Amino acid sequence: MHHPEDGHHALAVVPELDRIARQAKTKPKAALDACLELAGRLAASVPHFLPLFHEQAARLFLAVENTTYAAQLFGRARTAEAQHGLAIDEDRLDSVFLEFALAGALPVKVLTGYGKALAGRVSPAEAHERFRRLCVRRTAGGLPPSAQAAVELRRLARAAGLTGTEAEQDYLAELLPLPATLRAAFGWWKAHRSALVALARRVPAVRGTLLGLTPPRGEGGQLTDLWLDILDESGATAGLVREDLPAEERCADGAAGWLERFHGARHAGWGQRHSVPVLLDVVERCAEQLRTELARPGREAGLRIGVEDADLLDLLLALEIPVADPAPQDRNSRHDALNLSGWAQADQRRDLRALAADERFHPAFRRALNALGSGGADIVRTVAASAGGRPLLTEWVRGVARDSIAAGLPGVPDAIARLTWLPAEALELAPEEVAAAAAADLAETLARTLRGGLFEELAWPSWESAVADLTPGQNRQGLTVVEAWPYLIVANQSEVRVIDADSTVLTHDLRVPARSNHRHGFHYVDGELLVFWSAWSANRTEGYWHSSPDTVFTLDADRTYWSLRSDHISLPLPGGGRTTGGGVLHRGDTKLPDERPLGVRRDVVLGVAAP
Repeated sequence: MHHPEDGHHALAVVPELDRIARQAKTKPKAALDACLELAGRLAASVPHFLPLFHEQAARLFLAVENTTYAAQLFGRARTAEAQHGLAIDEDRLDSVFLEFALAGALPVKVLTGYGKALAGRVSPAEAHERFRRLCVRRTAGGLPPSAQAAVELRRLARAAGLTGTEAEQDYLAELLPLPATLRAAFGWWKAHRSALVALARRVPAVRGTLLGLTPPRGEGGQLTDLWLDILDESGATAGLVREDLPAEERCADGAAGWLERFHGARHAGWGQRHSVPVLLDVVERCAEQLRTELARPGREAGLRIGVEDADLLDLLLALEIPVADPAPQDRNSRHDALNLSGWAQADQRRDLRALAADERFHPAFRRALNALGSGGADIVRTVAASAGGRPLLTEWVRGVARDSIAAGLPGVPDAIARLTWLPAEALELAPEEVAAAAAADLAETLARTLRGGLFEELAWPSWESAVADLTPGQNRQGLTVVEAWPYLIVANQSEVRVIDADSTVLTHDLRVPARSNHRHGFHYVDGELLVFWSAWSANRTEGYWHSSPDTVFTLDADRTYWSLRSDHISLPLPGGGRTTGGGVLHRGDTKLPDERPLGVRRDVVLGVAAP
């Protein structure tokens, strides 16, 4: 249409491109070579066709999700424009850059290169406007903004004579409402910190917008700390304290909702987080507002913040702000123990008096101490020096010393291991118990152990047979072993067995997806085996009952690859079904109840009469 005199060249390319499209998925290298050979022929006769040809060829590779080759051809299109001095339609080029950026075919380096190229072709003001519009449209399309692009945008703004941060603030005002902006990396937020604070101070509605956003999880806590500083410096935290502010400046879910969201984001992912004074200061300022909100219907249970932040928890309790009971969780979860490590590392830490006065959180305190190893001596010293931690530590040390005496001979080394590394500041809290442990009569322990029988004297034929058959010539590595009292479930990647004290009661060949990145879980209910699994990256758990292996369903369960089964015991019920502590699982169910500790008398579990 635009070059009718060269139309026959364009028409001749069409069948060639059709052939390349058929090759792109199965023979991508051959298809790319054909593109380059065809481009060489076009360059000799109609070089002005080259940019459009390369872009169209790149789309063929985008259609088969080969972004690497698509990016190479897109780069060749830009090279052809420069090499042959071709006239450029800036509006068309803007659209093409956006198209390929949204397809994931353009790295950020290419985008910043586009900004530099713009500066050489158009006026500084136009270059800045076009590049800013591309960055906004790219984020509107679902891609998080880039810190590198932000640097280029600042350079173009300076070249256009835009001083101060007003231009940057206008750019941020466009990005903040876009969902993809919240996925920006820490470096992007850090680069725009000053401008973001200035924008929030200038535009009241932005303060409310910032309060309504939840920073991304992870980043080692850096982003949430930066986020909190931005909220405080800009005055946005006033929206958590004052109800007399306009609605646009306040948080839609109130101070309580904001604190729960922020706390959840800050403690997500791996690693410990120590408390930050700014957060404690904000909580003190909005204490009255928190109490008011938590007195409303539906919020009587209190703040749901867990036990990850000892300082925050202690402050809330001291301020008499209702805090929800700690939720029962997997005892192997780090979210189930008080974060004493982060508390001890903080420059300013609370004395934990309020926490010590609330018995609901004593188990989390003990679990935190139990999780410490020989490297935790400094943490224990810090706990011993705190007014609230010292009495709780005293009770724990007494228990450790008593356990070392009660253990049988095989368990003595492990039982007394803690006493070997605990510092003097802890041992002196329970002098009588520690002295008794040190004076324990190992001869009596040996006699008691021999009377009870050695482990090596015991045999379990069905267990030994299962281990030998499921891991031939290997150790137990790779076996999945879960309880199903009074049975035990043992499985490898292809077979599962249910055994009891005397025999194997069920053998089943697994019918699970043939991949190596998933884990198995099992429950045995009234003679029926529930098989379920989850992949490393999956957000769902699938399973089937062994009598109907072709009926695979998605389980209604809050389980992940790491938490398919806990170490908690489940028990069969007289009327049928199996209780897991969080509910009852019946044969044929597709809903998996939570697993929680069961409060059961030991003599009942063992099936013996009470003494």
